[in-house]
Amino acid sequence: MKLALGIAALVLVAGCSNGNGTVTAPPIAPAPTVVLVRTELAPGFARIVWQATDGAGKTFHIDRQLNEKPWKHVFVQTADVEGGLILDDTTVSPGQQYRYRVLAGGAAPTAFQGVVTIVVPQ
Repeated sequence: MKLALGIAALVLVAGCSNGNGTVTAPPIAPAPTVVLVRTELAPGFARIVWQATDGAGKTFHIDRQLNEKPWKHVFVQTADVEGGLILDDTTVSPGQQYRYRVLAGGAAPTAFQGVVTIVVPQ
């Protein structure tokens, strides 16, 4: 019961006027939802296409993982007017497994979406 009252009091204080001004916060915008549309693979080439709902013109960060090594941030892209993201990765090696994940700019660092695993043909 004390915890619930403490949280309620904290919420009330955060939104109250203290006589010297008013505390306001912008509304939280929903993050775009990113889903995989298709992949195209060839030796030394991977094209990955995602669709971002409500993502037109927004910035996205794309991480890549080779086999089981640590994730690396490798690409930054802006979605087209329809929310499409097209990644052409010409740095992939034949026969290797890669994973990709997408993060909308400004989203929580753990809110990755559109995870895809590919194996580049030989």
